[in-house]
Amino acid sequence: KRAVLLVTELPSGAQRVLGYDAAEALGGPRRDAARAALRRDQATVHGEGEREAVDLNAVVDTVRSSLDQSLRERAVDLAIPSLPVVHSNAAQMQQLFQNLLNNAIKYNDKVKPAVRIDYHQRGQEHLFAVRDNGVGINAEYHQKIFDVFQRLSRSASEGTGVGLAICKKIVEQHEGQIWVESEEGQGSTFYFTLPDLVN
Repeated sequence: KRAVLLVTELPSGAQRVLGYDAAEALGGPRRDAARAALRRDQATVHGEGEREAVDLNAVVDTVRSSLDQSLRERAVDLAIPSLPVVHSNAAQMQQLFQNLLNNAIKYNDKVKPAVRIDYHQRGQEHLFAVRDNGVGINAEYHQKIFDVFQRLSRSASEGTGVGLAICKKIVEQHEGQIWVESEEGQGSTFYFTLPDLVN
């Protein structure tokens, strides 16, 4: 019952956007951080404002700047190709790339961390990939990690477990798909698609 009460205390918009079962909510030290993350991100996920042509090169450059300290501290080799213009919301795209790149850095145990964004035009859609040489993900978690409050790490101090759930909602709002290919210890590649509505 206490878990249900904790979820009902969250903003109704956050509950609706993330679409989780109240009975699955977590208590303990992650509760307040999760609440704060949901409140902070719910407006972004809702996509306030009109969609427009968004240059992803500018978006990713902003994200890279925001992650500059982590990139320098870990000496991450980050490779970014030329990216397209998409019909979207700049704040949503920034949140999407921020979450994926942040995870690629955070969950990397290599002496020389490497992260790469790939992009291909595939028919009437854009296909993106965010690759890393980090810890990897066991196959049994490939779907679960996109559910709210699911995280790769068991440490209560390492994130709230809402980042990939938010990524999934953003991509699905664009009628795209997101998935991961990974093996434990062999790094991960997160793929997602966005429709080509600009050209």
